[in-house]
Amino acid sequence: MLLRVGAAAPIVRLNERIREMKPLARAYSLVLLANPSIYDAAYENSLSLIWRDAGALLQALHMCAAAYRLAFCALGIHGNEVVEALRPAGDHTVFAVGVAVVGRRP
Repeated sequence: MLLRVGAAAPIVRLNERIREMKPLARAYSLVLLANPSIYDAAYENSLSLIWRDAGALLQALHMCAAAYRLAFCALGIHGNEVVEALRPAGDHTVFAVGVAVVGRRP
């Protein structure tokens, strides 16, 4: 699904947070987004499933990066800044569930 960026300032804030955490990294940032309405249609207590899926996806991405001899680091932050940049106020169709960086090994 393609999403339109409405404001760049929140994304700049996220990049600054990432640089504070990993100042020497030359990497691409990945932000995982979830749409709870998709899960709600099929599952009760879907929020816990969303968080488990996000963790499993981060693990799978880490294994793929390792297979291609890339550096990968899940940062332990959600990435809400990206959601803020993407949606108009009051729209809660997606939320951020994780941020990672991937790049070449030093």
